[in-house]
Order: sequence, then structure tokens, then C-alpha cells
Amino acid sequence: MIEPIKSPIDPNTEHLTELGKSADLHLQAQAKTTDAIREIEPILEGSLVKAAQANDTLKKIEENTAKNDSIEFNISGADAVMYKGEKGDKGETGEPGKTPEKGVDYITPEDIQEEDNEAASIV
Repeated sequence: MIEPIKSPIDPNTEHLTELGKSADLHLQAQAKTTDAIREIEPILEGSLVKAAQANDTLKKIEENTAKNDSIEFNISGADAVMYKGEKGDKGETGEPGKTPEKGVDYITPEDIQEEDNEAASIV
């Protein structure tokens, strides 16, 4: 009986090698994603802090303007003063506005559906 010749390359080893390469690529991609998030995180945090500061400033302006004739505030390092003026006279009544016309100034969801149905029937 003749003995079969064994291949010097084990098919299981090749499969494991390919799995290892795939795992390495996955880990590299994950590391790049993690690095990108780490770079963006401080920028986002700074934006949130600036937004919170601006929101606080706006609240102070609203609160103090109702009580005082002026309010001093600082936005992004710039000092400013807002003065509350005297109430002016009531203006003249203007001309009535134009009533929007359907199909010219606006369309409804029903109009859109009707157009879609019409286009679908042509195709």
C-alpha cells in the first residue's frame, strides 16, 4: 500500500493565519477610530462650554433688561453694554398682506402624493 504524501502546508494553519490578519486589520481600524474620537472630544467639550456660557449670558441679559436701564456683559472676551431704550410711539397700521395661494405659494402633502402617483403611472 502506498502512503499518501502529506502537504507541508496545513490547511488549518492557513485559515488561522487569515483570521489573524483579519483580526489585526480590525484592531488597527478600531485604534484609528479611538484616536479620532480622542481628538474630537476636547473640541466638542469646548463647544459645549462656550454654548453654556452664551446661554447664561443671554439669560442674564433677559433678566436684567427687564429690571434695569442697561446691562453689562462679556461674550468670548468682548465687553459690551446693552441699553434699554424708551418705548416708542405705536406705528401706523400697514396694508393687509397677501393671502398665500395654494399651488403657487405652497403645496400640501396631498399635492405631493398626487404628483407622485401621476409620475408613477407614466413610468
